Amino acid sequence: MTTAAAIDRLVHHSVILEMTGPSVRADEAEQARKETSTTTTEATTTTSATTQSTKEVDGEI
Repeated sequence: MTTAAAIDRLVHHSVILEMTGPSVRADEAEQARKETSTTTTEATTTTSATTQSTKEVDGEI
């Protein structure tokens, strides 16, 4: 049985409901993302002069 035939058998007598409106999960995820971004601090990184000059020679910058 192909996938299309299996899906056809499943939805043949079903009722399909179209849900419209704002997504509750998306709103909660955005709220959680905002809360975590305000409580965390960004890590700072430093590069040494030797690492930077090596990349310049290799043409990676």
